[in-house]
Amino acid sequence: AWKLEEERINDLSQAYEFDTVTLMKASTLVFPVGKTLNTQGYYAKGDQGAAKYLIVEPQAFDGYGDHELSNGDVAVLVVGKVIDEAVFGLIGDGIVDDFNRLQLLLDKAQELRLPIELDGTKNYRQSNTLKNSEENKLITIRGNGATLTRYGTDDGTAACIETNSTDFTASNLFFTCEKDFDVDMRAGIQLKGRGDINLTNIAGRSCGLGVVYFKDAFRSMRATIVNLRTEGNSRGLAFD
Repeated sequence: AWKLEEERINDLSQAYEFDTVTLMKASTLVFPVGKTLNTQGYYAKGDQGAAKYLIVEPQAFDGYGDHELSNGDVAVLVVGKVIDEAVFGLIGDGIVDDFNRLQLLLDKAQELRLPIELDGTKNYRQSNTLKNSEENKLITIRGNGATLTRYGTDDGTAACIETNSTDFTASNLFFTCEKDFDVDMRAGIQLKGRGDINLTNIAGRSCGLGVVYFKDAFRSMRATIVNLRTEGNSRGLAFD
């Protein structure tokens, strides 16, 4: 039996499987570099966080998408044609702060030029403004009805997302800001720079500055906004 298990561990042509990320990280099994590991969930088996990882030698890791194993090697997340929020361990219960995971998700999407897929049943609470780490990068967010809730304190504009990307696309997203801020300084999406903007089915609550706020004389080659809705103390479009 052990010989068969040893073959499963060392055979690079076979993936080794764990129920969760926690079990993968805690395992004392030593896998060869180049081995593929599969998980059947992030926090629990079947929780939609199932993912594939590739074992590499020790390197920097974020602890959300890429994980350090017990022997110091790193399991690097293998992504497909979209980046799903579940494989980064986002909670989305409207209580836990998901900011760090959301920012990492945005950074990874920019790096790989892949769209982000959010869970429409979730409310992602964030203590800070999500920002694109690099200019002139494509950003696509498929909200599927998800909510981004901004809370905390801020000396300036409290926005859920601030971007100076040259191409920004978002759909089916709901933004809300809690009462920690002056209502006239709250925004859903704050757009800066120059680019093509495509927004579809965007809504916001308590975004007094604007659900969509064009800041610093934003110059867009093309801006297409379809079905922008407001609730409570919100403005739709606003310009600096």
